[in-house]
Amino acid sequence: PKQISCFTITEDKKLTVAFKKQDRSFEQNVFGCDNGMCIPYEKVCNLNDDCGDSSDEINCFNNFKCFSSGQFVAKSKKCDGRFDCLDYSDECNGDCDNQINIFKNKVLFHLACVLVCLQHC
Repeated sequence: PKQISCFTITEDKKLTVAFKKQDRSFEQNVFGCDNGMCIPYEKVCNLNDDCGDSSDEINCFNNFKCFSSGQFVAKSKKCDGRFDCLDYSDECNGDCDNQINIFKNKVLFHLACVLVCLQHC
């Protein structure tokens, strides 16, 4: 017998289940979240936590996960000189070589960003 691999409840409160085939792919065009839910593949790597456990965003090449908030921002926004993460970690991290320029150009640099850099840089 087949075992349920993931499930989802639609907005109209209908239950949808997806089963894995022998090659470990799903019978329907769905992504199996780590928490047992399933979502349509078009919602994977879209910078939103559609699974509720971030498993649809974890291994994506197009995003950066902010340190404290856990939000996802487009990778193109990392180290671009503008703060997109609520905790400023897209600009204050060990990967950004423009941190010195940001500090020189900002007379009143936000203390929270300094703290993020001290913790993660």
